[in-house]
Amino acid sequence: MKKIITSIAGASILLSGLSIFSKGIGFIREILFANNFGLSFEFDLFLTCAALPIVINTAVLYLGQHYFIPAYNKQINESDSGGSEFLNYTFWRFITAGVLISLLLLFCSKIIIGFYLSNLGNELQSKGTKIFILFLVTLPFNFGLSIVTAYMQAKFKFIYPAISQLAINVTIIIIVYFFTGIFKIFVLPVSFIVAYMIGFLMIIRPVMPELGLKTYLKNKKKFKPDGEKNLLYLIIIESLSLSYILIDRYFIGKIPTGGLAALNYALVIYSLPVAVFSITLTTTIFSKFARSSVKSAKSLKTDFNNALGINSFVIVPIMFLLFFWGDTFLKVFYERGAFSAADTLQTHRALQFYIISLVFYSAYLIAVKLFYSINRYALIMYLSIAAFFLKILFNYLLVDKLYQNGLALSTSLIYLFLFIMAFYYAVRQVNIHNYLSSYMSIIYFLLNGILSFGVMRLSFVIIKGQGLGIRIGEIVVFLLIYLFNSFYLDNYESNILKNSFNTLFKGLIEKIS
Repeated sequence: MKKIITSIAGASILLSGLSIFSKGIGFIREILFANNFGLSFEFDLFLTCAALPIVINTAVLYLGQHYFIPAYNKQINESDSGGSEFLNYTFWRFITAGVLISLLLLFCSKIIIGFYLSNLGNELQSKGTKIFILFLVTLPFNFGLSIVTAYMQAKFKFIYPAISQLAINVTIIIIVYFFTGIFKIFVLPVSFIVAYMIGFLMIIRPVMPELGLKTYLKNKKKFKPDGEKNLLYLIIIESLSLSYILIDRYFIGKIPTGGLAALNYALVIYSLPVAVFSITLTTTIFSKFARSSVKSAKSLKTDFNNALGINSFVIVPIMFLLFFWGDTFLKVFYERGAFSAADTLQTHRALQFYIISLVFYSAYLIAVKLFYSINRYALIMYLSIAAFFLKILFNYLLVDKLYQNGLALSTSLIYLFLFIMAFYYAVRQVNIHNYLSSYMSIIYFLLNGILSFGVMRLSFVIIKGQGLGIRIGEIVVFLLIYLFNSFYLDNYESNILKNSFNTLFKGLIEKIS
């Protein structure tokens, strides 16, 4: 078992399985939110006031991975005890940063909430400020949790972070389920506080001997600021890439009640295939890019194009499914309790404006990993800064006509911009002379999706009705046609899928026998 986990292939399979399970529990959490709060103004208020702490927490998790893991590997190569000391140093450094940021935001809380809720009354601003302040309690715990999580991943101990994240989601689900009637909307920040405390205590337990405060005070001057420039780049990149939520929340006064909630539920659906497949792919392909960048430009080009093709093969049919049948998914998973049929239609419309960019966003993530592997942090930062200002501009241009759908469309336009610019620079970095060749896999699978959808529609033209059975039949036929086209043309991506299933099947047979 240990050999499987520590291999790249085994780690990828384990990471995929844990990611699917974790995201499944997280999705149940969102279903509970929809059941209890629907598209209510109170949930809009929560999403607005909790946005900044949530964005900081999310950015810190990514920052922990991208900064700590390379730096930790460098330390253990230089000294046997360097890894443990570096963990201690970084852990307390991040904890301190979390506390200081929380105190700073607490001091500025009225100004921040007033900026977002300037068009609302004093009572609502006071309520929003309380939600914001409560959420600040989670920051120090998450800052420490992010470093220990990154340490566990560097040691190929994926089980501990997965269990910690599972405990966080399960705790939130239990508290929201049983105490919403008592705490109302405040049940959400309260549940997150308790959940993060539990998750933090669980994940630090195996490494407690290495986290002594005395050790930190003794060794804090030992570590010189190595890689601080890249750390600054990463802070800016992660903050700006997650800032779109903050920008959207500013427009709470310009969209109908429930608009932000609809965007949130739609974004949860949009993020699932990215989190389960694209991020898993980019996490595992990162090490391959790093090796290829040292080995040869030709192998880097091959790895880049192969990763793009595999991503497109999987993501394109998901785009079609969620665009045309997303309302069916929403009805099955969300439509209960406070979440009405009208809420389903409103959320699906927002989802359609998001989903048109899914393949471009997921492809952009691959290009980002390529840039990281060849140490082009500054380039990603400049693209992130440009996208930040374009997002603000697009929001102002689109929100008055399309309301929350305009905010979703502006995000899709940003992802398209990032995709085009990232690939322009990517093909230059890996010396791809035919610029269009990097787009061919996306174009190919998009055409396959359009053809498969058209044939499916013609097949169902004589069948009347819109029941759940008909909708499921359409989905099944579309997927079968899409897969048939891919396997019939015998492309690289379909062969990868067939070989993966064959390997998995043979492995299961060997285990049984």
